[in-house]
Amino acid sequence: MTKGVDVFQIEIRVSDLEGAMAFYGGTFEWGIYRAAPNYALVDTGRMPVVGILRDPRLPLGISPLMLVDDCVAMVNKAKDLGGRVFITFAEIAGAGAFTAAVDPWGNQLFFWQPYLEGRPKPDHEPINPFVFVEIATPNLDKATKYYNDLLGWSFWNTPFSPNYAIAEGNGLKRGIGIYGGGPNASGIVCYTQVKSLEETIRKVQTAGGQVVVPPEDFLGEGRYIICADPAGNRIGAIEPAR
Repeated sequence: MTKGVDVFQIEIRVSDLEGAMAFYGGTFEWGIYRAAPNYALVDTGRMPVVGILRDPRLPLGISPLMLVDDCVAMVNKAKDLGGRVFITFAEIAGAGAFTAAVDPWGNQLFFWQPYLEGRPKPDHEPINPFVFVEIATPNLDKATKYYNDLLGWSFWNTPFSPNYAIAEGNGLKRGIGIYGGGPNASGIVCYTQVKSLEETIRKVQTAGGQVVVPPEDFLGEGRYIICADPAGNRIGAIEPAR
C-alpha cells in the first residue's frame, strides 16, 4: 500500500494573537512560545506541529498543513482533480514555502514544503495533542476518491457510522475522517485528545469560548465535543473510551 501524505502541522489563524495564546494555553495547558511578532508555536509533545498565526491576508480558521516535496505541483494537482487554487505560492524565509487549494466542496487545503531536513522530535509526555482531522463533504464516495488521488490516503468505511470513512495514520494518531453530510456539507475540524470532556468544557467556557456541539459518541471509541474559540474558530476534542 502506498503511504499517504502526512499532516505535518495544524495552523490556527486568529485576529488577536495575544488573546488566542491566552485561550489555548488556558484551555489545553499547552506551552506556547512567541516565535515572531505575528506567530506563536505550541508544544503539545506530539506531532503534528501546532502554530498560531495572525495574518490579515488569510481567513480565520484551523487547517492541517500537508508535508510535500513540491507545494506548487501539489496545488496544481488539487486543481486538476476538480479543486481550485487559493494561494499560488508563498515563502517563509529560510523555513519553507506553502500553497493552498480549495477542494470541490469548499474545504481549504494547505501544502507545506520545508527547506530544511528533519522534523521536530517532541521529548515529553503529550499534552492534549491533535490526533484526528475530519473533513465534511456532500458526497462520501467522490471525496474519498479525491483525497486518495491527491494525497494517497486509503480510506475504509466504518461499520458503526453510515456515510463515514477513515484513513488511519497519515501523521495523526487517529488519522483522517471524511463525513458525507447533506448537500451543503463543508468544513474541516481538527481534534485534540483530552482526558476529560467535562473539564475541557469548563476551561473553554472560562477562557471565553463556547461549546457548539455537546458531548456525543465518537465513532464507537469514546466521546467528543466541538467548541469555538473567541474568534469563532471551531476545534474538536476527543475523550478516549476508558
